[in-house]
Amino acid sequence: MVWWRRERREPVSKQRFKDAERLVEEGLLIVATAIRMRVKNELILRTLQRGESFDRDELLELAREEIRTIVREKTASIKELGKMRARAARRHGHPTHGSDYRRADADGLEMRQRTDLGIRDVLLASLQDENYLASIVDQARASAMEEMFRPWFVSFASPTPEPSEDEDRPDRIADLEAEVQKLADEAEAKAAEEDAEARQPRKRRRWPRIGSSKV
Repeated sequence: MVWWRRERREPVSKQRFKDAERLVEEGLLIVATAIRMRVKNELILRTLQRGESFDRDELLELAREEIRTIVREKTASIKELGKMRARAARRHGHPTHGSDYRRADADGLEMRQRTDLGIRDVLLASLQDENYLASIVDQARASAMEEMFRPWFVSFASPTPEPSEDEDRPDRIADLEAEVQKLADEAEAKAAEEDAEARQPRKRRRWPRIGSSKV
């Protein structure tokens, strides 16, 4: 019989379970980036293609729906990983294909399950955190403004051989400068707030036991 050759999976030690918090935090950073990008793209689409104005409430609801979608995905993943762990714990010997998990893989599957559980539970709590949702929308808005107005900055910086006959250009420049200043003020305030939070003593997060939360 020909065994499936794959990289050996080392059993996960008890010490490595302490890395779950780090893995959760890294996963949350990836999730937040994906949500901001989704909100940013929607804002650009509404502004440039539909001519709609900025609607904070609609974008906040969009962010919530993205979080709910990820929560559903993580919940399904947690259940599937639990089944895989149970099967792996009863199987010994060598794997016959890439997803043929055995007893030696059970700890690794548990690590993945705990990580998804931690991400899922933090995201569930974030649905009630208006400050977190607002920060997602504000950062997405700043990114969208930068992307939409970048051609303006390039055109203003380019030399003009002849005086412009565009009578509305000074007003547009003034509006743009005001918007840029507003974004700068918001970024400065946000940085000050994050700095103040960073100085506060950090409480160690207590992770729930697997299977203790339901959606």
